[in-house]
Amino acid sequence: MPVAIQKLAEECGLARTTVRNILSSSKGAYSEETRQRVLAAAQRHGYYPSRLPKLLRERSASAVGLIFPNLTDPYVAELLDMFTRELVKLDLEVMVGVPHWKSHEEARKVYHSFLSWHLRAFLVATQQSDIIDPEDFQQIIRSTVMISLNGNPWPECCAVYPDRELAAKLAVKHLVDLGHRRIGQLAYSPLPDHVKTQTLKTELTGQGLTLLPQDIWTAALPDSPEKAPEKLAMDIFDLGRKFARTPDRPTAMVAWSESLACRFISGFLAEGGRVPRDLSVVTYNQTQSFGMIPVPLTAVGVPIDRFVETTLALMLEALAARKNEENLCRQIQLEPKLRVRQSTGPTTVLAQGAI
Repeated sequence: MPVAIQKLAEECGLARTTVRNILSSSKGAYSEETRQRVLAAAQRHGYYPSRLPKLLRERSASAVGLIFPNLTDPYVAELLDMFTRELVKLDLEVMVGVPHWKSHEEARKVYHSFLSWHLRAFLVATQQSDIIDPEDFQQIIRSTVMISLNGNPWPECCAVYPDRELAAKLAVKHLVDLGHRRIGQLAYSPLPDHVKTQTLKTELTGQGLTLLPQDIWTAALPDSPEKAPEKLAMDIFDLGRKFARTPDRPTAMVAWSESLACRFISGFLAEGGRVPRDLSVVTYNQTQSFGMIPVPLTAVGVPIDRFVETTLALMLEALAARKNEENLCRQIQLEPKLRVRQSTGPTTVLAQGAI
C-alpha cells in the first residue's frame, strides 16, 4: 500500500506542507540536508507523488492522446514508438486508443475517455471524417488541440499528411522508367473513387497508360476486430498466390502499404513467382523494418522521423495559440521521397505470361 505524506512527515519530523513541497519540487527555503532526508525517506517507502492534484490545479493532464485504427501494422507501430520517445522529451506522456476503423461506438468511447482526462492534444490517424460524430468533433476542437495524421478529413483542425499525388507520380515514373507499361494496384478498398486509386489513375493517364479494372487487386479490411490481423494476413497471402497463378497480369504493382506488399509478395513467392523478375512492387510509406526483409521494398513516402517532427512542432504551435485564445488551423502537406530497393527492376518478356 502506498505510504502517505503524513507518515513521511512524522518519520522526518517535519510538517506535511514541507514534505509535500519538497516532493513536488516546489521552491522553498529548505536546506539541502532537509531535502535529502525527505527524498531518502520517500525512496525507502517507494513513495511517488500523485499526479491528481496537478491535474485538478491545471485542469489539464501532461499527456497527449494518440488514436490509431490498429497497432499491428509496422508503420503504425514505428509511428507510435517515435511519437512516444519525442513526447517524453517534451515532458508529455502518451495515452493510446485503438478503436476499430468501422466502429463509431468504440471511437466515441475513446474520445469521451480522453476528453475526461483533459489531454493537451489529440493526434488522430484517419482519413474518415465520419469516424467522429459532428457533436463530438465540435466538443473536441473546443476542448483541446486536434491534429489529423496521414489525412485531412476536417478543414476545421490541423493536419499533417503526405502529398499523395506526388507519391503516385514518383511510383509510376519509377516503374515506367524501368519499362513497365501495365501497372496495377494492391489495395484495401475496392472503391474506384478512393483517393489512392484516383491519384494512381491520374498519374498512369499522364504517362499514356490505363489502370484496368482487373488490375486492381483488393484485400478488404475485416468488418470485425476479432482475429482481424491473422485473417487479413492470410487473405493477402492467398491473394499473392492467386496473382501468381494468373497468366494475364500486370508486370508491376503499386501497394497501399508495406505490410500489404510484404504479405502479397510472400504468397507470390510461395507459388514460384520471382521478384522483381516476374513482378515489381512499389509501396507507399517508409519504415525501417521493410528495408530488411528477404525482398527489401522499394517505397515512396515521408520518413517517419520527419513526419513526427513536423507534427509535434505543429502541436506546440497550436497549444501556444490556444493559450492566447487563438485557434490555429494549419494543414501541412509533406513531400514524399522515393527509396529504391530490391522489389523493383526492369520488365522482362516473361512478366506477363504464366510462370
